[in-house]
Amino acid sequence: MKKTLLAVLVASACALSAKSQTKGTNAIGFGIGSSQSKSGYNNGFDNSEAERKSANVGLHYGYFVKDNLRVGLTLGYDHSKSTSNYNSSTSTSKADGWSVGVNSDKYYPLFNKFYGTLGGDASYSHSKSGATKTNFYFLGARGGLSYFMNKHIVIETTLLSAGANFGKSTTDDSISGQSKQNNFWLSSSGSITNLGFNINFLF
Repeated sequence: MKKTLLAVLVASACALSAKSQTKGTNAIGFGIGSSQSKSGYNNGFDNSEAERKSANVGLHYGYFVKDNLRVGLTLGYDHSKSTSNYNSSTSTSKADGWSVGVNSDKYYPLFNKFYGTLGGDASYSHSKSGATKTNFYFLGARGGLSYFMNKHIVIETTLLSAGANFGKSTTDDSISGQSKQNNFWLSSSGSITNLGFNINFLF
């Protein structure tokens, strides 16, 4: 009798822990993060380097379309600092902006309540710094670790990421008129240069 009761309790506990990321589950969460990207060239005559650092906060909604597979939508606010160096001439600018993105996450059981996570993101963001307005388009992939505290709360971290960025800037100047600039760069980073932390509530 005791063995039967114990088996029922263990099976119930496993069912509850597995229920948190099954098909049909909703997730609402909050996240913070930081990122850093660099680009540059040197053709023997001209030397150019650019670096962008940003910190962001975001609100997330997700839906498990399959067991351990979630798709979602993110709305975010971003503060960034960009530094460019052209032939030893340095300039710095700061910008504030907003973003909207779609994402997907696949969870792989590791041990106990820990899961490995592989995800993809596509996003659009808009920022303004003085007379310069910039539109950013991003497509990337990432990997991380998730901890399901219980069937209602999961904590997630981003450990590795890679992506492609395209930026289109427009500057309105009262003297020289309007100028436009396009930038494209690839980025790959680890936990030191790209930190991400999310907490999601499941229901």
